[in-house]
Amino acid sequence: MEKTLNSLDGSKRAKSNPFMFTRIQARLQNSDNSHWTAAARVLNRPVFAIATLLLVILMNAAIFLQSNEPVNNNNIPEEEQLFAKEYNLVQGLEDGVLAVNNDEQP
Repeated sequence: MEKTLNSLDGSKRAKSNPFMFTRIQARLQNSDNSHWTAAARVLNRPVFAIATLLLVILMNAAIFLQSNEPVNNNNIPEEEQLFAKEYNLVQGLEDGVLAVNNDEQP
């Protein structure tokens, strides 16, 4: 026990950076308590991130479930005709192939 107590006799006081106290004081005085800092503290919490993620997933699910309306297949031929007319295409692939084959017959 004496050896343990005597081991501290040769120790010296720890030295710190002479500007450490002024740095600590400056940081304490410059601490921002603005609205943006408070908002950043709230936004950085994991609870907020999880809640936001769940909200986005629920919104996507609601939009997906509402958008499953049956497709009206009656307008497809009309749309194809309008497309062919717009780009000056042949009415159908079969018609174009038959026209080329009919010209080659003797």
